[in-house]
Amino acid sequence: MQHAMHNELREERKLSFAEAAIVAAGFAYRRVQADWDCPPCFSRPLMAYAIDLDAVAPEQSREELLDPFRPRLPNTAATKEVEIERGKFLALETCRRILSMFCFDVWKRPDMAERYRNLRDNTEAAKLCPEMVDVGCSCVPSRATAWTGSYQRRMAFRAAYGACGYAAANYPEIAARGAGEVVRLCCYKAGARRRRRYFAAATQILDEAIGLGARA
Repeated sequence: MQHAMHNELREERKLSFAEAAIVAAGFAYRRVQADWDCPPCFSRPLMAYAIDLDAVAPEQSREELLDPFRPRLPNTAATKEVEIERGKFLALETCRRILSMFCFDVWKRPDMAERYRNLRDNTEAAKLCPEMVDVGCSCVPSRATAWTGSYQRRMAFRAAYGACGYAAANYPEIAARGAGEVVRLCCYKAGARRRRRYFAAATQILDEAIGLGARA
């Protein structure tokens, strides 16, 4: 009965994922535009990432892959050390898993995909990202445009650079927002199959990041 009422409220107000998670946790409805709008019991790095995933969720995958996180996110706020670890994890694993696929699928660069998969830490990731931001810039303008692709494609690596830099400097919320932005930019104009692969990988990263707070 409660679940049905919650779904009706979400439909009536067109609640976002974060808003629905807050209502489901027993809080009064509140408008959520960013992670800082969530109640203190919600982990801000986790919510920052989840909010961006909600923005790119394929409709057919939302209920299957994202909605199960609604009851899991309340009471995930943890110690400063755990939240820092989560920020580092979200930034690094998004580079390892999402950007590696992006390099292979969109840029046709298996060599760069391999380098992203094998990143050791966020410092190394932050050093690698500018290579893909600037690739092709030494070409004549027409060839550079063809090689570098859309503005959004380049911006995925800029967002990753920022996310990993902030993660290395122990700013978990900003790192998580940047990592979520990477997912959104990699999904920009992606076909249904590619978008689902990226989204599935990102929800797995979120799942593992939640688990960091459950360590004994």
